[in-house]
Amino acid sequence: MGLRRSPLVWWLLPATPLWVWMTMSHQSSWRGVWPSASTWVASPVTYAAILLGGAVAWVSSRRSKTGILQDATVARRSPFAVNAVDVTIVLIYAVLPFLIAVVAVSLRNVGPAPDGWLWPGYLVPAVAVLATCAATSHVLGYLTSSTLLAVLSGAGASLIIAFYTAMPIAAPPELRPAWEHVGALCAAAAFSLAVALVVPVFVVGRRPEPASGRTRALALGATALAVLVALVAASSSGPSQVTRPAPTHLACAGVEGESRVCTWPDHAAYLDELVPLARRANQVAAGVFPPESTFYEFGLEDNTGAKSFKVLAQGHGLWFTAGGMADTFINRVTLRHFCTAASESDDAKRTRDITNLEYWLQSRIYGGNQPGDVVDVGGSPDTSEARAALRRSGEEQRVWGEATLSGINSTPCADTP
Repeated sequence: MGLRRSPLVWWLLPATPLWVWMTMSHQSSWRGVWPSASTWVASPVTYAAILLGGAVAWVSSRRSKTGILQDATVARRSPFAVNAVDVTIVLIYAVLPFLIAVVAVSLRNVGPAPDGWLWPGYLVPAVAVLATCAATSHVLGYLTSSTLLAVLSGAGASLIIAFYTAMPIAAPPELRPAWEHVGALCAAAAFSLAVALVVPVFVVGRRPEPASGRTRALALGATALAVLVALVAASSSGPSQVTRPAPTHLACAGVEGESRVCTWPDHAAYLDELVPLARRANQVAAGVFPPESTFYEFGLEDNTGAKSFKVLAQGHGLWFTAGGMADTFINRVTLRHFCTAASESDDAKRTRDITNLEYWLQSRIYGGNQPGDVVDVGGSPDTSEARAALRRSGEEQRVWGEATLSGINSTPCADTP
């Protein structure tokens, strides 16, 4: 089976454009940011693994009808060498759509993003998962006499492997890939490939006679062990991401005390949109809250989220970023007064006031009400007071904001022993 004559070309033709499309259609979430681009380009791996597993098992099932023996006889080579070539071809076709998508994303990100490239710690796990799925499906194709059963087995096994390998789905700047997890996935892929190099030869046999039932049972056990190793390696290697220290040099823009924002260097591309938010934030908060000299992204000056904000994607993601900036004002002023409320009604009133004050400030910073297609997790809170305040004049809004903040800070506290 040569590279150009492989039936897997029919997997390559639809998989490549689909992979590129699935990544590029979400470029507003990663353009200009290398870590986010890395996780997004790897994100279609679960869907691709299912199709890949079925395709590889189908080819291997057809190949098991003595293809290895025929090629070995004609080329006067060992069946192990012939199968090794088959596994190499399978591996190339498995990772090629992903590699083409990586090139496309890299070219799209050069310019908007700061100096750097896609993070290998997010790319290597995708390659490892594809290799594990392809190797396992290659063996399953030889173990099943029915082509349909082979396809279903390959697709099902690949789904299980891809689903349980805990691929990172986002790349917050305060986190980095956990190399222990990456190494475990690579070890699982290596073991699966070793099984794929050996088992098909014993299943087909080195003679035209079919393999014995015992041989097939051992081969099936080895394949099951390969899947088990992949799952255990992924689940026992710890988290897929770990915290990384803040950088020495931050990416900052704007005027201190007016609109200065500092982010992780990876998010420098967002500064052009964040500076206007910071400027509006201090303008809106004037007379109600003390001004913020500098807005820091989460993980730089504060790891609790109480005095920092998180940067989400461009577009509607700025609504949540504005909410983070609003929280920095509210938390700085209210946390020192926070206590266990004297009664449930006092606690409910304080919660309602905080919710409305946050929505009012968030809307003013964002420059409009919450976008219609942005859904609050857990249901929409009651923000009727804030929406009513937003329809008033600027001075009336300031008075409302002061009164609401004063009510939050004067919540009666429960008696403490």
